[in-house]
Amino acid sequence: MKKLFLLAAGAMVAASVNAATVYVDNQVGYDPAYLYAWGDDNTILGEWPGTPAQGTATVDGVTYQKFELPANAVGMQLYFIFNKNTSQVEGFDTVVEDKDYYLTASAAGLSLAGSGNQGGGNTGEIGATVLVDNAAGYASSYLYAWCADNNPMDPIGAWPGLAAVGTETYQGVVYQKFELPASVTGLTLNFIYNNGVGGGTDQVEGFTTTVENKTYYLTSADGYLKISGTATPMTKLYVLDNSGWDALYVYGWNGGGAPELFGGWPGAALTEEVTLEGKTYKVLNVVESVSEYNLIFNNGDAEQFDAEELWTPNAPAAYEVTATGVNSIAVPNDASVVVDVVAAPAEAPVYFTLQGVKVANPEKGLYIKVCAGKATKVIL
Repeated sequence: MKKLFLLAAGAMVAASVNAATVYVDNQVGYDPAYLYAWGDDNTILGEWPGTPAQGTATVDGVTYQKFELPANAVGMQLYFIFNKNTSQVEGFDTVVEDKDYYLTASAAGLSLAGSGNQGGGNTGEIGATVLVDNAAGYASSYLYAWCADNNPMDPIGAWPGLAAVGTETYQGVVYQKFELPASVTGLTLNFIYNNGVGGGTDQVEGFTTTVENKTYYLTSADGYLKISGTATPMTKLYVLDNSGWDALYVYGWNGGGAPELFGGWPGAALTEEVTLEGKTYKVLNVVESVSEYNLIFNNGDAEQFDAEELWTPNAPAAYEVTATGVNSIAVPNDASVVVDVVAAPAEAPVYFTLQGVKVANPEKGLYIKVCAGKATKVIL
């Protein structure tokens, strides 16, 4: 029987018949202390708050709280939360092996002792470095990447990806540091910066590049992941509306797995108008992307026309919609090229259990809260 050692700013939890043992240095002083795990099995250590410590052990002069994992945990992708029911630290995940693990749990989170990279993916030669300023304010920071057509699958590790290996300060800005494996150099990757909390993950995306062996400085401000020091990159879609429809929408989809450009069907309503060069256009501000999209202009009901050419929204485009079809036209001269992102209006939160069951009146416990398009894990 091998043991799993975790150093935590909290305590460790035990399981039944065990394959691995987890030991936690309770630096946060949780009393009582529990260990909860979710992932391939959300109840592998029981319902929240998980399993209590089964005793203590002293290793190299450090007293750890002891938690044993059940034998069937081996091979599972699990995310651990060390807690006292009402408070918690997290940030360590792994595919469980029958071996010893040493983790540190502190006010900064739960992590592998002597290493900040728990997310997997990079165990060989280091290539490019990605620095993210964490303007999103995540308590724990991970970087995930995907390729079109999932080829290769999870190039820097399974979700949530690489954990930050530390921080780096440049021109007064503190960045979370991620080291990419050399194997992804030359691949075109779409990056997602996230907090690693499964089921209720906060994330920002929008940065895509063909990876070179260099350092990338990114910011997670304004809800988008982009090159640091720049405004949110936006472009514009202009439409001459001669359709005769009561309403005009545009829907954008990508066959390579990128998100829908304007949300679900029927897409974005074209309502804002601008007069340029003596013509009145309907105009839509669009976040730039290097992905190609199929555009479908429609009336929100049964009438629709597909644009013949794919559009890559990294430069303005213009179309004319008539009663018989849609055609690409010359882009009008317009002085404005970058616009601010408008925040969505506030909305009431909706709560779900970790199994995805909606809860109308949540009581005390661990829930997934969905609000304003974002999901977070909360304790009530």
